[in-house]
Amino acid sequence: MEPTTLLYALIGAAGLLGADAYLSSSTIHLQTSVAPIYEQRGFNSGVVEAIFAGELDKIADTGSVIGELNLVTSKDKPVSSALAGLAGLSEALEAAETTVGLKHTVLLASIVADSKDGKDIPRIVVTGTSYDARHFDLSVALSPETVLDKALAEAAFLTMKEINPYIAILYAFEKAGVDGVHPTQARILIEEWLTKAPPAVHSPERALFENLQGLSLLIDNDPASAEKWFLRAHGSDPELAPARLNVAFMALYRGDYARAAEVAGPLVESWTGWLSSEDKITFPTHVLLGIAFAGLGKFETSDGHFERAVAINPNGVGGYFYWARELLKRGRTVESEAIMGTARRNVPKIVNYPEVAALYFWLPDSAQGTLQKRTKTLPELKPPGYVRREL
Repeated sequence: MEPTTLLYALIGAAGLLGADAYLSSSTIHLQTSVAPIYEQRGFNSGVVEAIFAGELDKIADTGSVIGELNLVTSKDKPVSSALAGLAGLSEALEAAETTVGLKHTVLLASIVADSKDGKDIPRIVVTGTSYDARHFDLSVALSPETVLDKALAEAAFLTMKEINPYIAILYAFEKAGVDGVHPTQARILIEEWLTKAPPAVHSPERALFENLQGLSLLIDNDPASAEKWFLRAHGSDPELAPARLNVAFMALYRGDYARAAEVAGPLVESWTGWLSSEDKITFPTHVLLGIAFAGLGKFETSDGHFERAVAINPNGVGGYFYWARELLKRGRTVESEAIMGTARRNVPKIVNYPEVAALYFWLPDSAQGTLQKRTKTLPELKPPGYVRREL
């Protein structure tokens, strides 16, 4: 008897456990079965399981300065396989935990074929409960031309969009950067989320996405609008460190050094440094403060912040690059070149984080100059036509 179902894969029952402000754990149980027609093509149960789990893991592994979700396969769960992970959150994001950390989510994903006019129409179907407790259904069509690997990858991304939209958007930014294209998909997802955003004046959850909207506008070369969104995010959650850093970044962009120091200063006083020695918050904070105090002519304080930045992250680039630039302006050419040499050696290790503009763009040397996305090629340092003397 010819089956109407070409492939059936039961992929999920996910139970996510609540946690405190710093830690949230999730478990996604995974079990698959494959119809003989697909087994003959090499897509047995283990292969399908590995593809779907691998894509979820890749998306979940997207870098973030405020929360990371790491999924790993496990054979020790009640069913044949499971994904288990941890989502690390900062104390400032306690109220947004349901967005950045997956909680109490149940998923059921199947690859089935509907019968219509005597023909089988296969598709991937995922149903479950989203991050905000809504029921969702998503579908990815399959055809004889469809590459199953890619279809499962798309299903994994759409699933992550439902259960953790913040991580999905960061992944969309990252993928666009790798592919060298405009992050249109990320922008659409941000705007979709903001359309449904909670109306409360104080909303740490909404602040996350308002902050990313500012980044998307910087990519569009619209710094004025970007700054408005960063300010909105800072207003929605004054404790959201990336938004505060971005407000300071835009102040530096406009040449308002005093404002930048005022906004960024509290972070180095209150941030607990929970992300280990290469702290993704205090490192860029010290860098921005170094630039700000140099602009104010307070060079000893500026050098102190740059020294702290490179001590926190000796493998970083921005701390060395901006320090070298400031020293060059002050006529300290030999020291500038030595520090710039370290920046060049570290360039292959550069990592961009969309949440923080200072970790995504190079700040121009002059107020309201051209913003350049951070790449593995450093901007050129040009000696100024004058030497700014030490005070």
